[in-house]
Amino acid sequence: MALDMQRAETVRYALIQNVIDIIQDNAAKWNVPHDFNVGKRLSVSGNTLHIGRKSFEAYEIGKFSVNTEGSMALYDRYGKKLCGTLSLNVSLKNIDIFCKWIKINNVFAEVITGKAERIFQYIFMIVGIAVIVLIKVLRNFG
Repeated sequence: MALDMQRAETVRYALIQNVIDIIQDNAAKWNVPHDFNVGKRLSVSGNTLHIGRKSFEAYEIGKFSVNTEGSMALYDRYGKKLCGTLSLNVSLKNIDIFCKWIKINNVFAEVITGKAERIFQYIFMIVGIAVIVLIKVLRNFG
């Protein structure tokens, strides 16, 4: 079980590194399909990004950020978040093609540190362990 968790984490960080490599590379050599889906809520048709029922042209997207822990977000030119981690993350199908589309369309892409997210993950893990221990202790007294 621990070996499977370690493999899953290794694969996850390899996917994150692949995405970071794509957004930091020169986009001139890439070809992307005209139409493709990115998960369930996002799709691309030419230079248009569809998020649910809303559509945005590539020039309307101001920034694409990738967290070193795998979270992603898209913002418009005024800084309003268009979509975040729940609908855009490293585990989606065609995320690599989407990152290439971002670069080809000259959307500003940045990599940000995942320190805060990592701290949140540790806090969540500690709270989870504490709840499990508390449940076991209460069962012994009940």
